[in-house]
Amino acid sequence: VSRVGPQASVRAAAFRLSRLTPGADPESIYVKFTARAGGFKSEGFHFFVPFKRLDLPKARIAVKVGRKTVEREVPGLGILEAVPVTVKASDLALFVDLKVARPSGFFTDNFFHLEKGEEKRILFIAEGKADPERVRRALRVASLRDTY
Repeated sequence: VSRVGPQASVRAAAFRLSRLTPGADPESIYVKFTARAGGFKSEGFHFFVPFKRLDLPKARIAVKVGRKTVEREVPGLGILEAVPVTVKASDLALFVDLKVARPSGFFTDNFFHLEKGEEKRILFIAEGKADPERVRRALRVASLRDTY
């Protein structure tokens, strides 16, 4: 556990890759780290090779769109209708990207990593009336692996 002041960074740990995972292929391993402070949680990933060299599996990304809308307060915009969305990956999926052309709106998180079996719950905040069925039909999902 390291204490870090505001607007500062420190080295929390240093590892030799060969000692972490003897004989492992750097193109197929990563480290996930979590930082917690003041009720906030931040996660990150470190890869040992450039993204284009990663040996990524072709993950199936399942998306479930809620049947009912919820209301959420959005700073600067007031209370808007939202559609709950759950995303789950069958394997490591990097830079998961969700898009909906119509209806117009945005996701509370829209560019994230999912580990094998991990499930993430987010909201689609509609600019206007939220219609879960329209969101379900228009929703497109992709990840880094889909680009090659």
